[in-house]
Amino acid sequence: MEENTSKYERLFQTIQERMQHGPVRTEKSNTFNIFRVLGIADKEVLLCRLLGDLLAPNGSHGLNEKPLLAFLEQLNIADQFPLDAVKRAYTVLEEAVDGDRRADIVIHIGDGVIPIEVKIWAGDQASQLYDYYQYFAKVRPQNKTRKIYYLTPSGRAPSDISISSPDNHQRLSPGQYQCLSFRKDVSEWINRLLGKCGGSLGEILRQFQEVINDMCSEDTILRIIKEAVHLGEGHFERNSSLEALLLILEANKTNELWRAIRKEYLRQNLQFDKTKYQLVDVSEEEKRHAIFAVRAVETGKQIAWICVDTNLYIVANALKPEYENQPEWVKENGSVWRYVSPRGGNECFPLRNPTTSIITESTLEIGDLLDQISF
Repeated sequence: MEENTSKYERLFQTIQERMQHGPVRTEKSNTFNIFRVLGIADKEVLLCRLLGDLLAPNGSHGLNEKPLLAFLEQLNIADQFPLDAVKRAYTVLEEAVDGDRRADIVIHIGDGVIPIEVKIWAGDQASQLYDYYQYFAKVRPQNKTRKIYYLTPSGRAPSDISISSPDNHQRLSPGQYQCLSFRKDVSEWINRLLGKCGGSLGEILRQFQEVINDMCSEDTILRIIKEAVHLGEGHFERNSSLEALLLILEANKTNELWRAIRKEYLRQNLQFDKTKYQLVDVSEEEKRHAIFAVRAVETGKQIAWICVDTNLYIVANALKPEYENQPEWVKENGSVWRYVSPRGGNECFPLRNPTTSIITESTLEIGDLLDQISF
């Protein structure tokens, strides 16, 4: 057991040291985001559909060729295509290539073609970019770009297995592919578009920017963890750091580790008058979404419950008459509830899943809320 503890400590220390070299996370916004609500913030295929529609002059965005032209400017190749050709351009999603493979996004502009392979979480496939390049070089011999674009969250280079021929005797040169990143290229492109539109499209693009920030942060942290355990494309090494990580993953199948962290975070940071109220651990029978019950010291009765479903909230049976009409409290199923947030008000504080917000957010003042509850 002591040997395993030492392995965990070394792994955590290594990860922390690597993360200190630069900013690697952004706190997720608590505002409504349609991508997160629909669970598509990390779905490559669906995000490619959005990109494909934005890049199509006849896309539903209504901006005609402006998004595509801005994208070509971002890639520094706008001068290679006449404006008339850009206006008539079209995009194809998952265009079939040789070997039953499909390129994620392909932009057709006159005789030119711009293939884009998108990798957010999926790994590279053997000879994938190599085969794509050979295919488009053959079917579009007049291709003005003659390049494969490789789009990832951070702009990482493709693995050797992706740019090498099946027999490993040939490989793409750096001039035959170009790395793009969501962090810089797509984000800067979206910023350009935000200057050209507003309304519902502008709001969707703003929410897409939030998703990009989250994606890049998670991608960087995942890369750091992989480096800490010496895991890479085509490389698997048995070592103590990898063993420690596997033991952690194995022990946390039910997310019990996060629940323990979350519970102690709340126990320490919920602020109220301890002479009037006490936190009480709840039993399994009454648990459901409850983390703690709140007991009134004066009467010994449980008057409220601190709960987490998607967000942190407080539930009570009833309010004192003078507080019954407060809009922050929601009446539902014979009880009342409202959100609890470090920023107060009725903002959401997502604690269902692990979040680094608990490192930066401390005080959760609920004393005034408890004073509003009838008991």
